[in-house]
Amino acid sequence: MKKLLAILISINCILGCFCFVRNQDKFVYRADDDFASNEDYYNELCVTRGLDEATTRLCARFRKYVQGQADRVKSEINSLTAQMNNIRDDIINQGRKINEINSTISSVENQIRGLEIQIKTIEENINQITLEIIEREKKIEELNDGIKERMVALQARVSLNSYIGFIMGANNFVDLLRRVSAINEFTDYDVSKIREMEAEKELLEADKRELQNQKDDRAKKRADLEAYKTDLYTLKRRAEELLAEYRRKEAELNRVRDNLQISLDDLRNKIENIDDALSGYYPSEGFIRPVAHAWISSSCPYYAPGSPSSGFHPAADMATGVGTYLYAVANGYVVATRGGCGWGYLGNNCNGGFGNYIVYMIEINGTSYFIINAHLSEIYVNVGDVVHQGREVIGLTGNSGSTSGPHLHIEVIRFGNVGIKEAVRMYSNVGRIYYTLGRNIYSTCEYRGAPCYEDALKIFGVYYGMEF
Repeated sequence: MKKLLAILISINCILGCFCFVRNQDKFVYRADDDFASNEDYYNELCVTRGLDEATTRLCARFRKYVQGQADRVKSEINSLTAQMNNIRDDIINQGRKINEINSTISSVENQIRGLEIQIKTIEENINQITLEIIEREKKIEELNDGIKERMVALQARVSLNSYIGFIMGANNFVDLLRRVSAINEFTDYDVSKIREMEAEKELLEADKRELQNQKDDRAKKRADLEAYKTDLYTLKRRAEELLAEYRRKEAELNRVRDNLQISLDDLRNKIENIDDALSGYYPSEGFIRPVAHAWISSSCPYYAPGSPSSGFHPAADMATGVGTYLYAVANGYVVATRGGCGWGYLGNNCNGGFGNYIVYMIEINGTSYFIINAHLSEIYVNVGDVVHQGREVIGLTGNSGSTSGPHLHIEVIRFGNVGIKEAVRMYSNVGRIYYTLGRNIYSTCEYRGAPCYEDALKIFGVYYGMEF
């Protein structure tokens, strides 16, 4: 007997590692979740209609696998888009820089053209000064010769022998003028000529200095502007190289992104086909909160924390304004809805005190639950509809039924390890909002097995008095 039991356990363990698929002429046994190496197989399997519940769960996991691929591709596309936006900014900045450089080059070229005009004027001045220097040198020579002739003539008629050595010993024209002025024999005319010659020499030196200054200024201006222009052309060439590189990168990223987009579209088509085969339903992996913002106004399983005298309350009350969007906490099938209730108050017995409500069945990690959403103001789904976790609004919160103020009353009832389709059938056959459970503490999962009331606060990760 023990050997037989061991064999049965071994067989069970082996079978637990594999998924049996219907239509065995077409499909064979596959290792569970070995999706990466058998994608074609699962792509074909999971678009087949009428799968049994075990295969539906398998295909739900495969859908998650494909969704993960799609999410990664989308993330890569978003990353590439961000890079491309940065590159486009770089292209714009680089283009702006090139325009600025072009504008500066144009300005420098205008300055160079202006300098060419200045240089032409300077060259004309240089030519004019050169001519003036020649004329001054000629005039000085003539004055010098005249003075010499005058002195020779004076020597012929006046005894100047004693003065010649005195005069000729002068170090320069100023000294000569000083010495000559001391000789009474020279006339004012002779002195004026010597003065004139000295003045011409001073002008000559000034002209030469001005000529050299203008030549130096011309050379400096030309060298500075040419160097500036060369630097600008170097900057422009580098900017154009960067711009070309940015555009090359942009084109490459565009090509990669286009290929990724094709892959993403293909993955999305696969997901749509799987959803279609699964009639839009696939099990969820966990719970989400039904509303985005609320305040937890009651405890569970009693209204007040740890106070049985406050009354049994197998739910979480999430106080929120009338009209707050209500979402499904997991993927599921709608099994019951009741409307027709107006503004509520404590003791109001519309629809058994639940007011307007929605009940839907879900499956998480192989366990089925049904969810009761009560005191609604609007209902947007019908019995038989598939609801998706956090995707579409299934109703609006309100204040219908027996209530002391606007809030969402949400109950989570564990149905057990029953397939979702069987759970829907079983619940629909009973037709009561909380199935066959009594409204007492002994109907909670702490005291009994499924079906039983779960602690809704723990399910949604909240506590009494918490705001989220």
